Amino acid sequence: AWWGAEGIFGMVGMDTTDIDTMAEWDGIECVASLEACNGVTKCRGVIFAPPDKCSINSFSFTLRLKRGNGVGFLPIIGAWHREHTRVHDILHRGELQEILNKDFTEYTYDVPPENEVCADAENPVVLGFYTEECASHRSSSAEIGQVKGHTTPFIPSSVYLNGKFTTGTWKTYEGTLACRIRYTKL
Repeated sequence: AWWGAEGIFGMVGMDTTDIDTMAEWDGIECVASLEACNGVTKCRGVIFAPPDKCSINSFSFTLRLKRGNGVGFLPIIGAWHREHTRVHDILHRGELQEILNKDFTEYTYDVPPENEVCADAENPVVLGFYTEECASHRSSSAEIGQVKGHTTPFIPSSVYLNGKFTTGTWKTYEGTLACRIRYTKL
């Protein structure tokens, strides 16, 4: 299996590890996730704060179309500012993806090796999906799988953005989205 994890942590190679909270997901629990351009929620994700410095290889979430014809999104990695509780800079944007399926589907983003993005306990990042710059579908929304309770100290909380990136309100909450994160210790 691509993730090959036993429990939520799994060793892939000598220094590569997976966090797999999808293994704890009941397949039913979910939260309203992403709204198209005229909606409210512009980003959903998790704060990733591993104790040691690492490079992020990939991340994925399980999403389904709730309303409309589809939701376009960009996978992002954003620098998390603890004091101001917001993403203060998008470190990396992926290519446009679209949620078109009304069944839960796993959407994975592989970070290109030439775009290395690092994180650690002092420099946490948000791994998420962002809709503000995607105007391909209007009046559409999606849901994302969510694990009840808190599952790992590497993911201290989940986050969402209400409104636009520069002026919107970032909210954190305990609980973990159903996700997979692959990283390499440096």
